[in-house]
Amino acid sequence: MSIDLYLSSLPSLELSLHATPVQVQLTVSLFFIGFAFGQLVYGPLTDRYGRMLPLIAGLVLYILASIGCALATDIHVLIALRLVEALGACAGVVVSRAMVRDLFQGPDAARVFSSLMLVMGLAPIVAPLAGGYLLAWFGWRSNFWALSLFGMACLAGALLVLRETHPAAARTRGPVARGALREYRRILGDTTFLRNALTSSLSSSGLFTYIAASPFVLMTIYKVPTHLYGWLFGLNALGLIIASQVNHRLLTRFGAETLLRTAGTVQCIAGIALLSSAMTGIGGLHGLLAPLFLFTTCMGFILPNATASALSGYRATAGSAAALIGTLQFGLGAAISALVGLFHQHSAVPMCAGIALCGIASAIVQRTVGRNQRAGVTAT
Repeated sequence: MSIDLYLSSLPSLELSLHATPVQVQLTVSLFFIGFAFGQLVYGPLTDRYGRMLPLIAGLVLYILASIGCALATDIHVLIALRLVEALGACAGVVVSRAMVRDLFQGPDAARVFSSLMLVMGLAPIVAPLAGGYLLAWFGWRSNFWALSLFGMACLAGALLVLRETHPAAARTRGPVARGALREYRRILGDTTFLRNALTSSLSSSGLFTYIAASPFVLMTIYKVPTHLYGWLFGLNALGLIIASQVNHRLLTRFGAETLLRTAGTVQCIAGIALLSSAMTGIGGLHGLLAPLFLFTTCMGFILPNATASALSGYRATAGSAAALIGTLQFGLGAAISALVGLFHQHSAVPMCAGIALCGIASAIVQRTVGRNQRAGVTAT
């Protein structure tokens, strides 16, 4: 919601705050950075103090920062507040993944992550559409007022519905910072975790590149109307939702590993087709939309299976492991989308090249990293 709701407002925001395209894109890229590295803080805190307290603190910070974004009159202030907003928002990603690992394991965890994709996939459908109408009716600031209200709804839901899933007896002990560094080193030494985390992270980076660059590519270069952009964005999210639910049903028959390898191969092919279309111009806009849809759809298989496999060896420190996955996903996403922004030109090639390289790298990592080594981490 925090990313997709205001995407259609980026060109209007640029004019309103007298900003450059690079500055406006920084409101997306720095959100990714804050979202990425903030998780490294929340992970150990959730393992030490439980899941609920860090979640509530993060949501309060998110609400306050969203209100600040709605009131911002300078692009530099907005960029800074988007960073703070991300530091609050990222608590939800760490806590939700850790809660799933607290309660489920193995194929059951993969199925629950597939179900979570249904919920997570709704935001990219609803947010751009709602954001486009809010922009047309009330201006770009209304997007951030809406996010502050959304944050309040999330906070109310957390307080009224969720319960603590990490009992005191299972929590880590000792100084948080020192223990966190030690645990992060241990997790990164697990090649099974690293392979699956990088697979999902590189795949996600392709999506983040699309999120950051598509408003300018589609609306500026291809002259897609604002309201239609929201529908196109939602269509890709719908493909992700459908794939995640198909994945849920196929897990028993084929297993997570087979589904992950197959989806990675198809996504790699989709990325190459996307870049070829952008470079040759074959198919025009439709030549981009079809492989983009296929690329995004494959993530409905890749993300839940890779996440469940990465977290399978962790229980007491599920928060730290989940935080590392999130940091890799959003850190790589921020770096690659920012790099694509530096090569911003009147062409779709930089965006499509970034997406294609992410798909190719994800498939290579999934098939090579640590394949001949036995994971050094067992369930804790």
